[in-house]
Amino acid sequence: NNIGPTFSWCKSQALRLNCLVACGYVEKTLENNNLYNSMMIISPEGQLVYNTRKTFLYETDKTWATAGDGFGSWYCPWLERQISFGICMDINPNDFIAPWEAYEFATSVLENKSSLILFSSAWNDHNPEETSNSAMPTIQYWANRLLPIIDSLQSKKDGENCYFICSNRTGIERGTSFVGGSCVLELKSPSLLAKAGRFDEVVLLATLQ
Repeated sequence: NNIGPTFSWCKSQALRLNCLVACGYVEKTLENNNLYNSMMIISPEGQLVYNTRKTFLYETDKTWATAGDGFGSWYCPWLERQISFGICMDINPNDFIAPWEAYEFATSVLENKSSLILFSSAWNDHNPEETSNSAMPTIQYWANRLLPIIDSLQSKKDGENCYFICSNRTGIERGTSFVGGSCVLELKSPSLLAKAGRFDEVVLLATLQ
């Protein structure tokens, strides 16, 4: 995962912009040829510093991917933040069978004491005939899945906070529509700091405290 075209592109962008780059990709392991739905994290120096694998597989993932062994979390030394990582289905109840109130992903964020969540997604648009550009129903769903984090933050009187940064796919590929709605959420209030519509291909800018 540090010699392929995706890594090369991420490295070039990290060096060009002097920033962290997080990017989803298909990971193939050398030891057993397993495939994973993964996300690579590249440092501003162009180094692979972390790799996380999707743990809760969607029905299409199950046709090719191996599940990861748990939600990823990593301390970023230059941001001085603990970061939790999620990929699409990870935020849902496991297999849509687990109880809603299990909040598996949100619980992991709390256990790791993360103040930043990076969420990469290709969320299906189940109403492709809808012409409204608003992605708020999807954004509200994600926020609802993070409710234990919101409740925990609101119970504290200090300045502790947590931010949810989501990059979600938009458009159509091979007949499948994606719902867009990339966003930045501040979870203590909670409030929406930046958002894209269902059909928007944009760069979002937000300042985190």
